[in-house]
Amino acid sequence: MRRLIGRIRKFSVIVPLLMASSLLPAASLRDIHRDKLSQDESVQNALDQTKSVEELVIRWTDKWNADIPKSQVQTMMSMGLAALSRAAKASPQNEELLLATALEAHYAYNVDVDGAESQLILALEAAHKLRPDDYRTTWFMAYHQCQTLEADKGMKALEKIEIAQQWQQLPISFWDDYIACTITTNVPSHGLRAFDRMKQIYPRMANARENMRAMLQGRSVASDPKKEYEARQIWSMEPSASDKALFTSFICGMSFVVKQDDSVHLDNAAQGKCVVSVKTGPYHGSGKPISPTILAMSLVAPPNGSLEDFLKAALHGEQSRDISDMLCPAEKCLSAEAIKPKAYGSDGDGDVQAIAFERSMPLYPGLIYEDPAIPSVNKADTQGMIYLHPDERISRFPGKLYYLIVMDSATSVLDDARRDYSSFLKTFVAE
Repeated sequence: MRRLIGRIRKFSVIVPLLMASSLLPAASLRDIHRDKLSQDESVQNALDQTKSVEELVIRWTDKWNADIPKSQVQTMMSMGLAALSRAAKASPQNEELLLATALEAHYAYNVDVDGAESQLILALEAAHKLRPDDYRTTWFMAYHQCQTLEADKGMKALEKIEIAQQWQQLPISFWDDYIACTITTNVPSHGLRAFDRMKQIYPRMANARENMRAMLQGRSVASDPKKEYEARQIWSMEPSASDKALFTSFICGMSFVVKQDDSVHLDNAAQGKCVVSVKTGPYHGSGKPISPTILAMSLVAPPNGSLEDFLKAALHGEQSRDISDMLCPAEKCLSAEAIKPKAYGSDGDGDVQAIAFERSMPLYPGLIYEDPAIPSVNKADTQGMIYLHPDERISRFPGKLYYLIVMDSATSVLDDARRDYSSFLKTFVAE
């Protein structure tokens, strides 16, 4: 795996060194149960030697500033890894020894010992076969990936551990590794939640890590409903399946999936309001081809007014009836249908269907939209290190948001329009 170096805007820090401090432990020898290891003198000596330089090898650095020469540490780690590997081959059923070997290999990798990474992978694969329920095998591999161009895979693996385990029982070093990886993969809301969980379990230790919270908070810019934001600032689009596209806006608190050949128009956000329109089809009615329209809107809830008023205003006073069979992307929706007589000429009346719902401000805005990723490559130097510049994001409009999703179609293609509307509602995610 190629190593990852990321420069984070505003902070200009190198990601693998973010936690390189005696106050901020990563997965380390403290997470190995030495009493379960072979008491062979070569094994214990190797671990003691590693312990003496652990702060130097716990993470990779491109600038070696220690008093002890790097070549001396490399020799020490090579010899230690060889001793542990021999012991692991002699005791292939000792999971703890395999984990210790993997950790030693990770440390050796961090000081550029050839072949260390392959030994790490083999040791963790063997340990996982022995104890698939031991989350440490996944954890050790995941954090190693978090320092390489597989950081997105590593972060997803750490998230699975957080979900599968009782998070109150996870060690401080796990949370440090987790948070470091959220910074690398640009999922700051996951990092802030992890920090708060860490603080519940280890309040005194968390106080020494407030710089991490500040770094995570700095990855988002607070939104201002009074400002206008260009669509290109606030929307992202990426492929989703072979013929679909996922649109996401953190500030608008919405995401949805459409066909890649649908016509999507994204308005600028202004006055706390976001508007998106999607034209589907075209479909053939009795006249010319018709493209039904789906409109999605989010709006900072006004201090005076109600969701009912919001829905009525969206229908422009048209006579409407309540409908109860609509899909709802929230816990509760208001829904209505209005008919515009002869709006489409020979293709019949206009049929407008709408749903409205509201959402309060979440505790960790953006959490449901975050997807671990390696930011786009900016440059690579001759040693194969890749420098990254992750983009900041603008956070969700504050407070309660009203949401509206409307379909407008000619009755001649109503079945096609309703199918598109249903598909849109199924993929719509509101925060």
